[in-house]
Amino acid sequence: MIKVAFVIDGIESPTGGTEKQLLMLLNGLNREKYSPYLLVLKKSEWMKSQNFDFPVIDFEVDRIFGWKTVDKVKQMAAFCRTEKIDIVQTFFVDANIFGTVGAHRGGCPVIISSRRNIGHWQKSIDVAILRFLRRFTNYYIANSRAAAVVTIRNEHIQEKRVRVIYNGINLDHIASITPEMRFKQRNLWKIKEERYVIGSIANLRQVKNIDLLIAAAANIVREFPEVHFVVVGEGPERDTLGELIEEKKISGNFTLAGSYQDVIPCLAAFDAAVLTSSHESFSNSLIEYMAAGLPIAATSVGGNIEAICNGREGILFPAGNVDKLTEALRDIITNHELARHLGENAKNKAYHEYSREGFLKNHEQFYMQALREVGTNEKNT
Repeated sequence: MIKVAFVIDGIESPTGGTEKQLLMLLNGLNREKYSPYLLVLKKSEWMKSQNFDFPVIDFEVDRIFGWKTVDKVKQMAAFCRTEKIDIVQTFFVDANIFGTVGAHRGGCPVIISSRRNIGHWQKSIDVAILRFLRRFTNYYIANSRAAAVVTIRNEHIQEKRVRVIYNGINLDHIASITPEMRFKQRNLWKIKEERYVIGSIANLRQVKNIDLLIAAAANIVREFPEVHFVVVGEGPERDTLGELIEEKKISGNFTLAGSYQDVIPCLAAFDAAVLTSSHESFSNSLIEYMAAGLPIAATSVGGNIEAICNGREGILFPAGNVDKLTEALRDIITNHELARHLGENAKNKAYHEYSREGFLKNHEQFYMQALREVGTNEKNT
């Protein structure tokens, strides 16, 4: 049995991008071969309400840099030794630091660090810390080629130590979409069936650039008053975005719908989808739109250009360019053959390349490869 410990700051909600993928790993790894553990720096309220079928260890770390944290790192090292953990994989900044050092001190054979963004948040001190930690890290898993390139460049990592594994989604869940689901969700949002709904699923944070979507929506609504925009998600920008919607005088055509743990009914209610992020490694929402067969307009950044070939699975536009976004949405609304073509191609690609089963298989194969390579290297030293 291969014991894999996943280390993350915490899981505030199962709907977050990284959190959703981690939970898929924890719940989906083959239990005949793998025994997963979840190690968190601090349990969230959501975690406290859950009954997980795998061990969860809470180290109760309040500050990553502090004397108390030194003792917590020792506790993790002791845990790795006692449980004979084979692989530790870390997620998020603080857990990358804590988990990597703890696993190294605990003699863990394989330490893997996840890279799931394209470095837009990194300051010079962050890069310095990550470069220091590379001496303890065997491998890196990036969720896009864009993230891999940034990791190799910024952290001075050898390319052979970085593996790209794209996000996966539960295609069976998306296949459960029904016309009844669409009708019910639109009723909840008080949107008439004849309206053309353009949706976006995103946290309301600055990097998601929802203000750009609002500006484009104002342009579109002037031409097509039957179009309605819906953004599913919550975040610190909500009040500001609400004020902008009022300012643009499109409140009758724009809904901030709040957060949904299950977004499938939302996908059912959409006619098209849009992603306006200024930075993106690999978006769960994007591949959910694809699997649902929706025509998509997305920014030409990061992993978006790996998932979508412009004009085939969607329309790409430059980040921050409201005119190009307006043009893309206009084409999708007016050209029904184009919209159908984009949706079909996107769905086919999602089903072939972004399945939950493929995601799990790729991780399991890489874990086995990593253990073999580390074992071979140890024998040769």
